[in-house]
Amino acid sequence: MYNNKGIIELHCHTKMSEGKGLISPRELVKYAYDNGYKAIAITDCGSVQAFPEAYQEWSRLWNRYQEECRDNGKEAVQEDFLKIIYGLEGNLLTEEGKVFPVLIYAKNETGLRNLYKIVTASYLEYCDNKTPMIPRTLLEKYRDGLITGSAGDGGEVYSAIWHKIPGLGELHEKDYLSRLKEIASFYDFLEVARLDEADARYMYFGYVKIGTKPMVAASDAYYISEEDKLCYDILTSGREEQKAGYYRHLMNYDDACKKFFNTWTWGNPEEMKIIPDVIFDNRSVIEEQIEYVNPLRDGKYWPEYPDAIEELTDICESRVKELFGEKPNFEVRERLERELDAICQNGYAGNYMLWSRIVKKSLDGGYPTGTRGAVGSSLVAYLCGITEINPLSSEAGGYHIPVEVFMGLNLDKEPDIDINFSPVIQETVQNYIKDLPGVGETCYGGTIASLASKTAENLVEKYFEAKDGTQPDSDTKNRFAETIIGVKRGNGMHPGGVIVCPDGEELVSFTPLSHPDYGEKVITHFDYHDIQDNLLKLDILGHDQYELLHFMRENTGVRIEDIPLDDEKTLALICDVNTALINDLPEFGSEYVRRIIKETVPKSFDDLVKISAISHGTDTWYNNQDELIRNKIIKLADCIASRDDILIYLMDHDLDKKDAYQIMESVRKGRGLKAGHRKLMTDAGIPDWYMQVCEKIRYLFPKAHAVSYTMLAVRLAYYMVYYPEVYQEGLAAIG
Repeated sequence: MYNNKGIIELHCHTKMSEGKGLISPRELVKYAYDNGYKAIAITDCGSVQAFPEAYQEWSRLWNRYQEECRDNGKEAVQEDFLKIIYGLEGNLLTEEGKVFPVLIYAKNETGLRNLYKIVTASYLEYCDNKTPMIPRTLLEKYRDGLITGSAGDGGEVYSAIWHKIPGLGELHEKDYLSRLKEIASFYDFLEVARLDEADARYMYFGYVKIGTKPMVAASDAYYISEEDKLCYDILTSGREEQKAGYYRHLMNYDDACKKFFNTWTWGNPEEMKIIPDVIFDNRSVIEEQIEYVNPLRDGKYWPEYPDAIEELTDICESRVKELFGEKPNFEVRERLERELDAICQNGYAGNYMLWSRIVKKSLDGGYPTGTRGAVGSSLVAYLCGITEINPLSSEAGGYHIPVEVFMGLNLDKEPDIDINFSPVIQETVQNYIKDLPGVGETCYGGTIASLASKTAENLVEKYFEAKDGTQPDSDTKNRFAETIIGVKRGNGMHPGGVIVCPDGEELVSFTPLSHPDYGEKVITHFDYHDIQDNLLKLDILGHDQYELLHFMRENTGVRIEDIPLDDEKTLALICDVNTALINDLPEFGSEYVRRIIKETVPKSFDDLVKISAISHGTDTWYNNQDELIRNKIIKLADCIASRDDILIYLMDHDLDKKDAYQIMESVRKGRGLKAGHRKLMTDAGIPDWYMQVCEKIRYLFPKAHAVSYTMLAVRLAYYMVYYPEVYQEGLAAIG
């Protein structure tokens, strides 16, 4: 159980301090909890990307602490628990153009939001060669709710005391001290980050001569313990950080640490003697001003599309009449009613309307689209134009795709809609989102690039090669590599994800904003996953093959929707395992898929859908169903190709829908059959081979996605068969 020992750390870096920090945010919080810290500050260089993970770990530990208190008949008081101080080490840009490190902490919710505004401006407006700057005027503008400190090592006050600011060394003592006090007046405290004799002058002047601001001890730590220094040296090899040579690990500032002060001789010994206790005690002066805050907003904030329910209902009913007549059969009516009721009751009608408008924007420009994932399972999505996949039974002209795969067993699952667009129109469509009803600010989803295992291993080997050429044993090298894996390398961007803020809200209240390292688009500073429960993400994805479809449509006059999906010549080409014509055809041109085709001998569009789904699964074919096909135990139609196949098959064998759904979910995620599943299946007459296949599968593709990809391939193959010269021109045109 947590034991508060009163330890306060006000300056430490995580792996989000790009290329420097060795501590994961989760590890840092757990370490502070295990060692009884009263508070620990996260102060990465120019970044606050560690906040979400740190808060998530803190929440986990807080919940556990509450349970432990209840079990022991005690009340869990947050003020007695570990406090996370959310801040950063920024680059303060002075009026003279000088840059100094500055510590900034958020005292409260106001300060946290102002900190996000500062970070946003530092990246979007004041970034110098990937280094985000914070002009003094910017910090002053958003200073409400913040605590600022002059960093002890190289900070503005530190530099002034050591005459590293031009002109100070020539001043007379009185003027010099006056100028020092003026510089210090901008800050709320002065940090002491190194406990050695070299900083005696700094501490003497800061405490005795200036005396107007508290001096506070902090570690400026990049790793947890001294044992990690070698890993830090590996990470920073050849850089200035390594040349600095002093410790960068967390220190508790106990009596052992204070021994560094015993050799000081600068100034009045009596005055110097009390400084250690003062700078340690002053940590509480800072900590007590800071509240417990949540760096993430609670709740879901989606655009409110006006009259979404009425508009979606009207579109669907009108389209049903157009497709199925004035009196559609029971299947159509029952499916539409179930879906519409669930979508509207769960608040997703606006989402469907946004997507309907987005896809229409592309189609109106003559650019076809394609669906990814399971959205093609939804009849409503089909009727309102989001997808062209009819999920109804074959009797209703569809592909027999159960809606539960997309919307969940109770039809309450949040709709995850991903659409492929031509890259030519992708950005136009992304920008169009801003014009849709209920939409406010938008940006792209940000990602964080981190050090991968192979790169970490190479860094370890290069370090020892440069040092003396002697490599440590493999276990030691692996341990070093594990320590530096995950260190931030830069900011990236989701290939098509647009983050949508509802009208009336500010994106910066959810996340700071920044640029990716390779462009000027605006992205979330937090990894987009950290705010996906708050804001809507619309996946507008680029796919070159849809540009090829557009080219063929424009240059042949044949509309994509008019291409028959059962054309004999087209299917014959795709199923011809000896032809080299379709080596570049998406889905069916790879050597792997050609081998499946050779074994299964497909003849129809539905057969190709099966093969597409199989090829995207994991452990669905080799050493599994390939042997059953080869031994003529099953045919292609019997194969488990998609997650939908399991749900349909089990329900056809009279398993309860809930049981069938749970089995499907377990198998498609690679978890095999859970306890009790085999008995249910055996009692329902499911053959043993089927259960063995389920146990081997590690991932299953959604059928709707396979249908979409097969449609794409068949249409391209149709153009290839009937317009071969134009097709080659199209391939050349898209590169």
